[in-house]
Amino acid sequence: MSELLKTKLSVHYANKRSALHEVELAMAEGEILSLIGPSGSGKSTLGLALLGLIGLKGGRAEGEVWWRGRNLLTLPEREWRQVRGREMALVPQSPVASLNPALTLGGHFEDAWRAHAKGDWRIRAREALEAVSLPADDAFLKRYPGQLSVGQAQRLLVGLALLHRPALLIADEPTSALDSVTVAEVLGLLRRVNQEHGTAILFISHDLITVAALGGRVAILEAGRLVEQGETEQMFASPQHSATQRLLQAIEHYRLPPKASVHWER
Repeated sequence: MSELLKTKLSVHYANKRSALHEVELAMAEGEILSLIGPSGSGKSTLGLALLGLIGLKGGRAEGEVWWRGRNLLTLPEREWRQVRGREMALVPQSPVASLNPALTLGGHFEDAWRAHAKGDWRIRAREALEAVSLPADDAFLKRYPGQLSVGQAQRLLVGLALLHRPALLIADEPTSALDSVTVAEVLGLLRRVNQEHGTAILFISHDLITVAALGGRVAILEAGRLVEQGETEQMFASPQHSATQRLLQAIEHYRLPPKASVHWER
């Protein structure tokens, strides 16, 4: 697999200690990489920096973010907008906070489509809905977010992120507020998107059990520094860094769970 993303990234906030310290990550096309760390370790900061959005939080990114041969940190905002949402997309944590309750589901897709493309948005919207196992008919597109279950709403966010067929999905703790059954559904969905569409996934989480079920590679952040990374099963079976060992010790009766296998009913 060819290299998709490579970073040597630091993030600073005014009048505060640095949030990230020369974090070096690399991702290949179609890879799943889970970024784990406790609250405040810099996980979400990294995700925002990769999307060129850290300035909205008062932060400043330094270093390099190489994306398909370009250092994104050198781009003007106009060129950033051509990457953000189209080549790499965000799956946010909360459907309640991310979806406009006054806008139909179709309206969400139309707005997301017109941000980067022209023409009829409905064809690609239906493809995205089918990819996340949601109804792809006009009746569903006329619904409002409040008419969806939490699981459906989270899958809708994934569908919106897939609309422009990005090479990378950045999933920022998308299962943290879900029950265990819905967590399994979302994990199964992300793995299926990865396998069937070749979409790379950066999965940000503090939940080791969830990450173990997802597979792929794991990177551990502690206090803004990348302290360990490797294949998931190897890392969980034989953690080398004390931070990784502490995370595993925090799980009572830890046992590597089987990968989730989920089927949905529409």
